[in-house]
Amino acid sequence: MMRVARNPAIAAPLFATPRPVIVQSCIEGAQGRVLIDREPDPRTAAAVLGDFAYLAGARSAAFLEGLMAAGPFPVSLQILIPCNPGWTRLLEEQAGHGLVRHTRYATMAPAAFDCDRLRWLANPPEGTVLQPLDASTYALCRTETWSCDLVSQFPSAERFDTSALGVVALASGRVVSGASTYARSRSAIEIEVDTHPAWRRRGLARACSAALILSCAARGIRASWDAHTEASLTLARQLGYALDHAYTAYLIERALSSYTILTHRHTRRRGAHGPHAYPHAEELRSRRAPRALRRRHRDERTGSRRPMGAGLLAHRPAAF
Repeated sequence: MMRVARNPAIAAPLFATPRPVIVQSCIEGAQGRVLIDREPDPRTAAAVLGDFAYLAGARSAAFLEGLMAAGPFPVSLQILIPCNPGWTRLLEEQAGHGLVRHTRYATMAPAAFDCDRLRWLANPPEGTVLQPLDASTYALCRTETWSCDLVSQFPSAERFDTSALGVVALASGRVVSGASTYARSRSAIEIEVDTHPAWRRRGLARACSAALILSCAARGIRASWDAHTEASLTLARQLGYALDHAYTAYLIERALSSYTILTHRHTRRRGAHGPHAYPHAEELRSRRAPRALRRRHRDERTGSRRPMGAGLLAHRPAAF
């Protein structure tokens, strides 16, 4: 049975360190939630925030089915990230049958950012001005689909002001780009960057990101950048990050069919750079797990074993 952990910290041993900012934020109880199979000694856990679920502990088809079903957990999942080989194998068995493989890029920040270079990069193009993301611009970000992820994980301007940092670019009083906090742990943020479609390729994402990183550095906060696309990785490198490693995440296929995938991410939307890169969804309509996954759950309960090839979950594509 899946449940929300009353004390998220009990799942911490299941997640290897160093942990992604999203995972750490969930474990600290700052954002999101930690789902577990049992208390007080969970064997399986998922750190869930916004579109992301990081899966750790013992792999479980039943747990995965519960996570992908609507159930009592109103999450708008699009991206599943395995935290150990067991979960990788289970998700790999579903690739092509409800899940789609996607390469993401973990980056590492320099020991110290070149602040002089960042200040130079933070100069916005003519006709625009940068300012901190505050209550007034928070409200503006929530009014448009392209910019909602800049503030989506903070339910109020007050919560954003006390927990997050952000920088937006304004043109004639309108938000046209921004770099902000997607996740916040005690010591770090995960950066989210978005730009209005009509204002792309003018250096706005880079300027906002540079200004945000400078703001983090002044406060002793680590600015983490996990790239969803090569375009996002390129921007990260311009700011001083280096590629640590590429890794495979799994996109939920129904989410891809429900929303238009646009290529620029750190940002799943069109023109976003952040943990994401597709349009943010407050909810997904259909959350039924793939039939083969439900069958696998039944087999686990009854103790029966189906031969390889009996059902989609048992099917492993010839080429990974």
